[in-house]
Amino acid sequence: MESMDTTKVLLAIETCHKYHPHRTLAQRQSWLPHSPFPHKFFYGVIQPLRSRIDDDEIFLAVPDDYPSLPLKTRAIVRYAIARDYQFMVKMDDDTWINPPLLEGSGYDQYDYVGMRCDPHDGWPAPYAAGGFYWLSRKAMEIVSEMDIHDSVEDRGVGNVLLANDIRLVDTGLHSAQVFIDPLSSRYRGDSEQGKISIHECTPEYMDHLTRVYL
Repeated sequence: MESMDTTKVLLAIETCHKYHPHRTLAQRQSWLPHSPFPHKFFYGVIQPLRSRIDDDEIFLAVPDDYPSLPLKTRAIVRYAIARDYQFMVKMDDDTWINPPLLEGSGYDQYDYVGMRCDPHDGWPAPYAAGGFYWLSRKAMEIVSEMDIHDSVEDRGVGNVLLANDIRLVDTGLHSAQVFIDPLSSRYRGDSEQGKISIHECTPEYMDHLTRVYL
């Protein structure tokens, strides 16, 4: 399988001022130096006390709190479309990825990829967990125009895509599990083998994954 054109894929890392800078720093110091993909860290409205702004930080005209995640995600997608990205990975600031595996994944043949969460609370669509999901340009266009009816960001995206006949593809290569500390006697390294993304990582665990797999 040929590698994808990485310049067409934006890694959109959804973060917030509350977790700045320790979560973003953990990503900068672990897997990001191994990534050929363009990336941006997305926050809500800028805080007046920020003494430094890096070139890869974007401040959106939306609130920076958890209930506003659907608004933030929609704004991120609009940013990506305006800059002519053909694909986007929406990911969280505690997600580790394996960039070489993503580059060779063939995800550019799909509209919507991630780890499946089952439908619940009356919403009909299975949806990708918000720690990592892949969107094509077609899917991005739909999400960019979605009305906000669900306060659960990832579930809302999955349901608006299903309403437009785009179904989730789960390749089994993504995890939202919080793994046992690598120093623990109960640790099993084979559970992370071959994963493209792992969500809910501590900075220490990101560092471990990077040393082992990158």
